[in-house]
Amino acid sequence: MRAPTTLVAAVVCSLLGCAPDGTPAGATDFVVRDSAGVEIVESVRPTWSDAEAWRLSEEPLFVIHASDGGEEKQLLDPGSIDVDSGGRILIADGRAAGWDAVLVYDSLGRFEAEVGGPGRGPGEFGQLWWASRYRGDSIAAFDMSDHRVAVFDPDGLFIREVPTPLLPVPPPERGTVAHAAGVDAVYGDGYFLAYPFGRLDTSGGPGPAWMRHLLLRVAPDGESWDTLGTFEVSRAYWTGTAQEQEWFAPVALSVVSEDRLYFGKGETFEIGRYDAEGRLTRIIRRTYESRAVTEALRGQLRRWYLDRMRSSPEVDDQMIEFLGRRFDGGRFARTLPPYSGMLVDPDGNLWVEEFRWPTRDDRSPVTGPARWSVFGPEGFWLGNVETPPGFILRKVTEGRALGLVIDEMDVKEVYVYGLEKQGG
Repeated sequence: MRAPTTLVAAVVCSLLGCAPDGTPAGATDFVVRDSAGVEIVESVRPTWSDAEAWRLSEEPLFVIHASDGGEEKQLLDPGSIDVDSGGRILIADGRAAGWDAVLVYDSLGRFEAEVGGPGRGPGEFGQLWWASRYRGDSIAAFDMSDHRVAVFDPDGLFIREVPTPLLPVPPPERGTVAHAAGVDAVYGDGYFLAYPFGRLDTSGGPGPAWMRHLLLRVAPDGESWDTLGTFEVSRAYWTGTAQEQEWFAPVALSVVSEDRLYFGKGETFEIGRYDAEGRLTRIIRRTYESRAVTEALRGQLRRWYLDRMRSSPEVDDQMIEFLGRRFDGGRFARTLPPYSGMLVDPDGNLWVEEFRWPTRDDRSPVTGPARWSVFGPEGFWLGNVETPPGFILRKVTEGRALGLVIDEMDVKEVYVYGLEKQGG
């Protein structure tokens, strides 16, 4: 892998000569430059050769089946997947149904324990959004229904709760909907990435408008926090009097790795890296050819959307007809977002999923493999990794890729593939 720094790039320029934009003559894979103390890394093409490319195994190493974990044969509904230092798999189960508990499996996928459970008491969950390894091999799990994080020791014993800071914010403008408060991730030092309620920014007048909220770095005890800044959430359409859906609009993505926050708005193939104080320290870019939102894509989304609505027992044929008319008269982005998923592996590589579908947690009509662009710790585009059709990648560890497969009946199972790093 190539991993030059700004200094190395400068040396290369002094030896080979550079174009006016700083690109070494004859070398166009990437450009590194500084702008007001922010490092900008722009990649034109991947640096991996075919022999160096990473690949998933042809078949999964094992599958955690939908009813694994107990005699009740209750179906899984994973909100997140994580792995601790010993290889144990942590599944936060209960986003909309499921166990409302953190399910723990060993490194071979055998059920070990159930942490937490349904309820409103300490260490219980009403809507388990995610769970992750926390400070060693403890477990942190976020309950969206009560806006709190529960912390458990490595054996699953409840330790404490951390509430989401519900800061006073201006009420949403008439005709708009507020974005819920919550907690998104855990920093390596035990701090939490949290956010209070968000609101649509209508200051630009009618047209596409971003939902925005504050991002907070909350102390492990929840008693104090620092504000990282105001960040985008998702884009809608503001008519001047009402907020409307904008189909295929970009949705902002964020991921935390140790003391860093990676954040991208999804309007271009650009991702910012922020330090623990919220300072932008690096911008990562790669060339990308935007794709138009075609009539074929609109039709595919329409069929998918109405099929989802039909699965609800509360929706009858008359309602489906109404929803179809509303969809046909809806607003659409002109181009697809560049990406739809993001994660960081244990080596500090940033994985970015090239746009697959507007939602990541549902079975989509996309039939081909998904493609993830991998950027090294220094921000250079290393190469692309394809994942099997229908596989929703959630976690990358040393030698493994873990994610969801959702069948035609919306039954969810966790697949674990091997990750072969030929040039790693």
